[in-house]
Amino acid sequence: MTQDNKNLILAISLSLLVVFGWNYFYAGPQMEKARQMQAQVKAGQPAAPPANGMAPGTVAGTPVADAPPVSASRDEALALSPRIAIDTVKLSGSIALKGARIDDVSLKAYHETIDPKSPNIVLLSPDGALDAYFADIGYVPQPGSTVILPGPDTVWTADGDRLTVQKPLTLSYDAGKGVVFKRVITLDDQYLFTITDTIDNGSAEPLSFFVH
Repeated sequence: MTQDNKNLILAISLSLLVVFGWNYFYAGPQMEKARQMQAQVKAGQPAAPPANGMAPGTVAGTPVADAPPVSASRDEALALSPRIAIDTVKLSGSIALKGARIDDVSLKAYHETIDPKSPNIVLLSPDGALDAYFADIGYVPQPGSTVILPGPDTVWTADGDRLTVQKPLTLSYDAGKGVVFKRVITLDDQYLFTITDTIDNGSAEPLSFFVH
């Protein structure tokens, strides 16, 4: 193994350590707060802002679903959503149109063992599979919102059949009442995903949300 390969694996390992640490110490508690706020909304109680003082945004949110129990193989979990392929020199996998999640990513050039015929290293796996880990961006609604917003079970529409370095992917969801959500996903040649969300609000209702 060359020094460059060792440095790359070390960099990936450190990046994953940061991501897992952020998820454990910050994202996990914030998701739980979001669930509590959504439960209050369903019960007709005012939902207080998160304890960290995060200010509401400018579009409406969506309920946060409880995670399903682990009951499927990875392939079975992948089959639960229509998918858009991820295809670069370094990465393979797919994006779930259900929930607009990045939940299937593998390294093409790296294997689980020194045997080149061993499985490629898997970085992300879908909800419901063993060792599930995925990138998920969603919204928690402010009380009183009447717009039906994208949630974890929402199936988005894609403008293409694959995501490459040369071709970004745009996902869309029409919430009705003139409200359209768009999510643009780009991927560079150094493993970096960039996600940009925009919302076209053609309704007469001002929208507000909490992001998780």
